[in-house]
Amino acid sequence: MQAEAPSSDDRLARLRALRDLHRMLLARGVPVRGSEQLAQSMALLFRDCLTNRNDKRRVPRAAELAHRLYDQAEQHASPGAPLACKAGCDYCCHAFVSLLAPEAFLLAEKVSQRDGEGADAMVETFKRRAQALRGLDQAARLARDGLPCPLLEEHLCTVHPSRPLSCRKHASFSVEPCMAAFGGEDALIPANTEYLTLGTTCSVTLRAALASVAYSTALYELSEAVSTILDTENALQRWTEGEDVLAHVQTDTTTPARFAPVITALVSAIA
Repeated sequence: MQAEAPSSDDRLARLRALRDLHRMLLARGVPVRGSEQLAQSMALLFRDCLTNRNDKRRVPRAAELAHRLYDQAEQHASPGAPLACKAGCDYCCHAFVSLLAPEAFLLAEKVSQRDGEGADAMVETFKRRAQALRGLDQAARLARDGLPCPLLEEHLCTVHPSRPLSCRKHASFSVEPCMAAFGGEDALIPANTEYLTLGTTCSVTLRAALASVAYSTALYELSEAVSTILDTENALQRWTEGEDVLAHVQTDTTTPARFAPVITALVSAIA
């Protein structure tokens, strides 16, 4: 005997209960030790942002929301040992960096809207540097004298407040393994596991929200994704209307397959 499908009233009550948690999430960020319901609430929060037709920036704003939730949660996370990361230490800025489409649109916005007369030059410089990285995996980047992220200037990130989740969640307790990895060695980076968990939670719940409204959940290579958006007229509008303007961008194929059923379950929970 099949179970009865939830009624419309049940669905509305369930979504209302999830939205009741939004204020807490917005105040404290991603729970360091969360629950299935909190993950569902986060996915719904992102979906509400993505479907807000009154907001023309709803896609990059979803990225800003994810970054806000992560940053707030990081303040409550246990730092463990002192971190070795500091301004000017840019070894990880030569790695293959992946990001979600909303994050790519946010970075394209930041690059193209720089203040001053150098805005156009900034865009052209970014695209030129991105071209040098096109199609390269991690090993190939390091083999070519450690090509840096196109957003790096004088060993500093030029868009640091808008950096993607993959950058935010990686923090090392020791600079020596980072130097070794930069040199091409197979070094194990002693990372903060709570930061990694928080970043992954943000990423997975945002991917679920994207899937729930039929947007791509791919993790794109940063430089090529942003460069493609900058080169594509009305890229954001076309993407939100269903055109996959990022279809030919290199993607991260190392994402663990175990996240797929989690995303599917979250999509079902917020339907």
